[in-house]
Amino acid sequence: MANETILIVDDDDLIVEVMQAHLERGGYHSEAVYSGESAIEFVRADPPDLILMDVSMRGMDGLETTRLLKDDPATAHVPVLLVTGFQEQRDIDKAIAAGVDDILFKPVNNSLMLLRVKSLVRIKQLHDQLNG
Repeated sequence: MANETILIVDDDDLIVEVMQAHLERGGYHSEAVYSGESAIEFVRADPPDLILMDVSMRGMDGLETTRLLKDDPATAHVPVLLVTGFQEQRDIDKAIAAGVDDILFKPVNNSLMLLRVKSLVRIKQLHDQLNG
């Protein structure tokens, strides 16, 4: 598990630090960017094993970023775990339509976050093996 990289995309330094600490305790390496635009550049240059992304960010939000990543064949295979405070059905529907692979609701339960990260990373590894 030590080689798996999780990209955190959030414009809040404190949230990034907390997520990085929990991911590190879970045995993951993490990188962080602070905007949707930076996330797209990062993923195109060096695709991570998973993207943990906030919805509400300055500039390009998490939904638009996800849509652009999922529409690009070079990055479509990277799972996106969306973190959101929105829990209305219409917001969930928008997230699914954008292509997210899973959703975590704020406040984030860190144990649940690690379980979902593990599951999505495993799915990506299987995908990579099949298409390698």
